[in-house]
Amino acid sequence: MENVARVTAHVQSKAAKCQVLERQSNLHVISTYDGNAYYRDSDREYWRLWPHIENATTIDTVQSAKQAYIAGSAFGAFQVLMHDLPAPRLLETIPNFHNTIERFAQFSTSLSEDTGDRAKRCAPEIEIALVNEANAGVLNRMHESGELPERVVHNDAKINNVMLDDATGEAVCVIDLDTVMPGLALFDFGDLVRTATASAAEDQDGATIQLTWYAQLVDGYLKHTASFLNEAEVELLPLAGRIITLETGLRFLTDYLSGDTYFKTDRADHNLTRCRSQFSLLASIDQQFSQMQEITAAAYAKLNEQ
Repeated sequence: MENVARVTAHVQSKAAKCQVLERQSNLHVISTYDGNAYYRDSDREYWRLWPHIENATTIDTVQSAKQAYIAGSAFGAFQVLMHDLPAPRLLETIPNFHNTIERFAQFSTSLSEDTGDRAKRCAPEIEIALVNEANAGVLNRMHESGELPERVVHNDAKINNVMLDDATGEAVCVIDLDTVMPGLALFDFGDLVRTATASAAEDQDGATIQLTWYAQLVDGYLKHTASFLNEAEVELLPLAGRIITLETGLRFLTDYLSGDTYFKTDRADHNLTRCRSQFSLLASIDQQFSQMQEITAAAYAKLNEQ
């Protein structure tokens, strides 16, 4: 809540500049009478209060290239708003959330323990994970070397965390700020590739990347972020989509091997289906990776010409 209160107060201070997220400044914590950001009742439960954002709703999945553009634009604009958040550094509410190296360590533990005797049912998925382990931590290593700077990012960049105007369908507000914390700008973009360009939902088989949607996503995102991203960040946008897709599939596989202890499931092998969907998308990204690089470079070059 300390992070949320700081982030929303910062956005309010920049209300006049919220040209894309026109009602982002409306999303602020309503303090208690004694000035706290939350209330704790006699049962030791925690409560917080937000203003209601009127005439806007959310959708669960991107359904068109235009919506991919809107999603990219919304989170790009949100990153711009966070770009000059003053010190001190935000707290890490979920340490190592996008540390892919650590995610592989957790996977290795769940595989060796195999508490539910499930490894024999997902041998192909385990093989995919193991084949990709060596190169999965490139973003984390580049951050450690100083090539990728730390940013303030959302960490759950999906279309259902963008409120859309009921009349126009345009983005008016980014919500679900509990995961806003230090990270890499590429984490958000990678999650957008995973969720805003896939041909199927994350719990459906056979997901592939749709390049026309990817092109729109890049255009919307870079429209705002090209002004402050460094060249390495821009160049690695396609790779971010690959790594976050791999990481998410790995998390589903890890949870499956651990007996479905983290993600909510509503059917047998639900996490395995989710894993297969992510790995299907991963394969599609690999097949079209050079085209994704060309699209990204062309979009960035076009912006620099303007």
